[in-house]
Amino acid sequence: MDKKLSHEEILVIIKKLNKQYDEYSMEYGESFFSKKEFKKRYMEALKKKMDLQAFAFAEIAFLEDLKEKLGKKQEERRIKTEKPFTKKIEKYIEEIEDKWQKYPQLFSSSSISEEAQFFCGAVNQFYNELWLQMGKLIKKDLLSELKDYNALSYIIEKFIMATKNRFPYEVESYLFNLDRHGIEKANMLFLKEGADLLRKIKKFLTKITEKMVKESGNSEIEDKTLLKTIDYIEQIITDFRFSNLI
Repeated sequence: MDKKLSHEEILVIIKKLNKQYDEYSMEYGESFFSKKEFKKRYMEALKKKMDLQAFAFAEIAFLEDLKEKLGKKQEERRIKTEKPFTKKIEKYIEEIEDKWQKYPQLFSSSSISEEAQFFCGAVNQFYNELWLQMGKLIKKDLLSELKDYNALSYIIEKFIMATKNRFPYEVESYLFNLDRHGIEKANMLFLKEGADLLRKIKKFLTKITEKMVKESGNSEIEDKTLLKTIDYIEQIITDFRFSNLI
């Protein structure tokens, strides 16, 4: 304000202010950016023969203050809108993680994701508690299915059987893809293989069920080991969100 502006220069500023009120009132509403009130103040300044340069600079500061207040209002509105959505996402993630965490966590010393660690734990628990029992059933009553059972056992072991110096094959593949592609793609490729394993197991169990029902003449399967095995696989499929992939 040290430099004295000419009357023409002051009029240029007033004209720009007038134009800005036009634009902002159209976009954000007359109630917040009132051109009518601006004109009223301008006419009052002319009537009272005020220093128009001081008036113009005061109006510039006032308009900037309005813009700042508008920005704060918009940010508050954005936060209010996003907060419930963010909470829903956080709750959904927590619910998913709760489902994983009911299984044992395997290979937590590796760099694979927690999801992959819990998946390996789920498969390991399935293998030791149910799949080996299924092997006894196959050898006793369904010897013709032993070849498929052994083939599936080999695939399962690729997720859980570590040696002294190496992780299981699928975990090693994960770590290779992690270095090459990053964690998101490595995790996706690993879980894709996991989903494929569950699909094959489910298909095998369906085949076994149909065979046992046919041979027994009963409409429902009665073998508790088979029923528990089917239930466990269905639970893993649900908990790791594989339902759409299988």
